[in-house]
Amino acid sequence: MSKNRYDETIATGKMKPKWIFYLIIISVMMGSLLIGTGTLLFHSLSMGEGWLSLLFGGLFAFSLWASIKIFLLTRNKKPTKIIAVAEEDAYTIYAINEWTEDEKVTKVHYDTIDHLLIGVWTNRGFKGRKSDYVGAQLIIRHPDEDGQWTYTSSIIFDEKVLTMWNERIQAHDIPAFITPFIISNVKRETFDTLIQTIDAQSFDGNFSIKDYFQQQEQLLEWQHK
Repeated sequence: MSKNRYDETIATGKMKPKWIFYLIIISVMMGSLLIGTGTLLFHSLSMGEGWLSLLFGGLFAFSLWASIKIFLLTRNKKPTKIIAVAEEDAYTIYAINEWTEDEKVTKVHYDTIDHLLIGVWTNRGFKGRKSDYVGAQLIIRHPDEDGQWTYTSSIIFDEKVLTMWNERIQAHDIPAFITPFIISNVKRETFDTLIQTIDAQSFDGNFSIKDYFQQQEQLLEWQHK
């Protein structure tokens, strides 16, 4: 995946995983390692070699664990690549699974956006950075193809891309709001509650989103009560 998971670049459509060949090679190697360590483990146990049994047993367990991880990776149904494309009148997100070549396309027309919430995105996996600004998360409420209200979420790290959103908010008079709260872990099913209850101020795109977040004395995570 690219550094910016939601980079605004031109989508190329369905993408075949170029690294599938390497995965096949790794799978063959892991299979050979499993058979080899399993055979050595069996012989060491038969000969009563305790320390060799422990050694080959550990290698066998590791090989089995790695093989299972690789198998589960190929069964992943979630998108492995997400590309966001800024068009003249719409924001299109391509969610692509490079294993299955499945692609889901979500097109959000700027003039149909009913509510845009901009909050802090951070990664709980970053040690010591749980409350630091990493990126901005956009939660967009808009009508789907059937005219029903739905939500689209996008994460943006690049300051230039955020500036482009400032321009869209002004050009299309998008009802936007900004909050200093961390909303990274908010589930989709609570988006309604989020936008109705979170402490947010109206945002007309006249100041830097990144600067606003970084100027906060403390970033707190929004909690669903």
